Amino acid sequence: MCNNPATFSCSSCHCRPLYCSKSCQRADWKLHKLLCSSRPSFETPPTASSRRAIVFLTNGEINFTWETTEMVADDESDDGGSWESPVGLEKYFDGKRPNIQTFYGNSVRGRKLKDHIDLRYNDDAMLDGSEKNLAVCKVVPGMDDGGAVWRAPLVALKQTNSWLNSEQRSRVNETPGYGHLDMGDFREVVDYLTGWKRATVSYNNLTQPRETYSRNSF
Repeated sequence: MCNNPATFSCSSCHCRPLYCSKSCQRADWKLHKLLCSSRPSFETPPTASSRRAIVFLTNGEINFTWETTEMVADDESDDGGSWESPVGLEKYFDGKRPNIQTFYGNSVRGRKLKDHIDLRYNDDAMLDGSEKNLAVCKVVPGMDDGGAVWRAPLVALKQTNSWLNSEQRSRVNETPGYGHLDMGDFREVVDYLTGWKRATVSYNNLTQPRETYSRNSF
C-alpha cells in the first residue's frame, strides 16, 4: 500500500507481506477484498506454462486467471535467441490482437516497481464502440464521471527476467519473460489506472475549447 517496509500479510489469502501496519492494511482492504478470497485457489499453476494474471471485464468482474505463455524463437537472431510470450489473449478482445502497455513505476505513490507490469488492452476502444469497463470504474474513483472512461477488457500480467530455456541456464534472456501477478501487483495496476484517469482528464481540460466573448456580442 505505502512505501514503508512491509511486515504484515493478509491472514486470509496468505500472500507475501504487503503492509507496514494494521492501519495500512485496513486502508487497502476495500480493494484487497475484491480478490482476497479467490487468491488461494490460484496458488499452484495448472501447467508449467501457466502464468497468474488479472482480468478486468466490462461486466464489472475482476478475476485472477491462468494465462498460457510459450517460448518464441527469434528468427532474425544469429545466436538462436528466444523469449516468452503470452498466447490466446485474443479471447478477451473479440478475436483481435490486443495492444501492449508496460509500466515499471507507480506515479501515484512515487516508487519504482521490482518487475514490469504488462497491460493488454484495445487501443481502438474509444473509436469502435467498445463497452465501458465497469470493473475499472469500480476500482478507480471518478472513472465513470465522463471525463475519462476505460473501455473494453483489460488484462494485466507480470514481466520478469527468465531463462532462455532449461538447457541454457548460464544465460539470462535479455527480453523479459513472465511471472505470476499477485495481490500487491493488483494495487500497482489500480494506481496506474488512477494515474491514467488523472492525466486524461487533465489533457481533456487543456484541449477543451473555451468560450470567448466579443464586446460586440449581445
